[in-house]
Amino acid sequence: MNWMMLLVRGRKMKKTKCSICEDVIIPDPDGWNGGHNAEPVNSGRCCSTCNTRVVTPTRIVLYLKNKEKRGTNNGQKKER
Repeated sequence: MNWMMLLVRGRKMKKTKCSICEDVIIPDPDGWNGGHNAEPVNSGRCCSTCNTRVVTPTRIVLYLKNKEKRGTNNGQKKER
């Protein structure tokens, strides 16, 4: 993983690159610089932009496919 040093609030913080777009992950306003879980796209960490545009939509599609495959509707069996 590619690490860079950044000065945040007067202290050095390690920063990493997004595992999807490879841009540097920008710290949240509270100082968290670990990004987001990129699963199921890959096993790394991702930036907020990739989390919103890639990871979350992928999770929704996989959820809906799984739900359709199971044949359930709001926790109940689908009537045929």
